[in-house]
Amino acid sequence: MFGLWDVPLALATLAAAVALCWPTAAALRHRAAAKRMELQVGLARLRDLKQLAEFQQRRQQDVMRLRRTAERLAAGIDSRPATPWPTAISEISRNRPGGVYARRIIAYGPNFKMLVSAARPDLVVEYAQRLGMSPFIRQVTPPAGGTRDGGSGESGKVIRLHGSFAGE
Repeated sequence: MFGLWDVPLALATLAAAVALCWPTAAALRHRAAAKRMELQVGLARLRDLKQLAEFQQRRQQDVMRLRRTAERLAAGIDSRPATPWPTAISEISRNRPGGVYARRIIAYGPNFKMLVSAARPDLVVEYAQRLGMSPFIRQVTPPAGGTRDGGSGESGKVIRLHGSFAGE
């Protein structure tokens, strides 16, 4: 059946086939490893993009929520009539105790800022409390430090009051 030369010929053919296929197999393994690495990088990028999309969606929802809140607050402010300036000034003047002098009143929208001088520091606190009880003034905030220059509110110093007018 088989001759004397058939076995060495088969071995030589096998060796040649292995010698030719070995580099091809190595190249295919290398390409497969490169594709696996490329796939891992792509999956990591996809995860990052999904996280970014979720973050952007949450941020957009937060912006929409803030926009609705701002629109609601603006509608609430617009629906309330503003206190007329003469009424506000007469209310500020009517509540002023003796010894307190308004140096400057600055109004911006419904808010105001006052610079006052007082004979005694307790008069400024009393004035702020009186203004706070007024139906035309929503709030008055005396400064924590007392005076513009950081002092304790001694007589003659300029003291800053902040507040806002209420609607009628």
